Amino acid sequence: MLSPIKPIIEGYNESTGMKAIFDVPNSITDADHFQSLIIGINENPRQREELQGWPILKGYSGPMFNGFRGPYVVIRYEA
Repeated sequence: MLSPIKPIIEGYNESTGMKAIFDVPNSITDADHFQSLIIGINENPRQREELQGWPILKGYSGPMFNGFRGPYVVIRYEA
């Protein structure tokens, strides 16, 4: 049996100029669902620059740095 295809959710961080692909659990079904979970913005100065300014999601760990894919930083969230 094939596993479901994860939606590709992209973002743009105006403060840093970075583009991102969000690697999210399958429980986040689309961009609207992703938006509904945002409870804040990551501004932890002890974390790497690539993580600054990305959303914090209710009930999920992250944002976490998951490398680069072309011009995008990959930001991961885990349940």
